[in-house]
Amino acid sequence: MIYIYCMPRCRRDYEGAQLEGCVVIPAATVDDRFEENRSHFLDILDSETPAFRVPSESECRFCEITSADCPERIETGALISSEDLP
Repeated sequence: MIYIYCMPRCRRDYEGAQLEGCVVIPAATVDDRFEENRSHFLDILDSETPAFRVPSESECRFCEITSADCPERIETGALISSEDLP
């Protein structure tokens, strides 16, 4: 359910889409490493401490938080205003 919930929020081509369905995970892939990773990421989601920020152009382009509120934000294709010219 988390995967289906996140898709329209993470990929512009799914923006606004009402998805329904299921994600199939082959049983052979659910091993000890999968369980460790699952536990790790669920702990991050359930934590009072914000997750470590790793800004990138590919991630920041989907975020609605402006650079005024996020100094780590990486702007893509920023336009130069006439005030910035010599």
